[in-house]
Amino acid sequence: MIAKLEDKRTTIYNEQNAPMGTIKTGSDYKRGEIVSGKENYQFSRNNRITTVSDNEKVIYSLKANWFSGNIEFLEVERRITGVFGIKWGTQMVDNQNNSLVKIRNKNQFIDEHTYVIETCHKNVTNLES
Repeated sequence: MIAKLEDKRTTIYNEQNAPMGTIKTGSDYKRGEIVSGKENYQFSRNNRITTVSDNEKVIYSLKANWFSGNIEFLEVERRITGVFGIKWGTQMVDNQNNSLVKIRNKNQFIDEHTYVIETCHKNVTNLES
């Protein structure tokens, strides 16, 4: 998959370059929406906690660790963390440190606002990837 930052939204494209979903944020990054297929989710951030909801029903609460940069899912045993190395930059892992989703800049030297996303596990939901 490829994600591109375009017109203040990130659009996710499949291998055939067809749009799969979008992420839109406000200018303050405190509220936004995630569209995945026909599903529409909302997210809001309050200090270190970001909640992702579907019609006001909380699906995930994410807690950021400002020191390490890691993000922990409070409802499930997953976290988002940085990857040390050149090839990948960020990944979502399970409680046994298995990679579930990885993301990196398409151009490793210049940020062109285009990102490569690799789903590494079959148990990843559309919302998570």
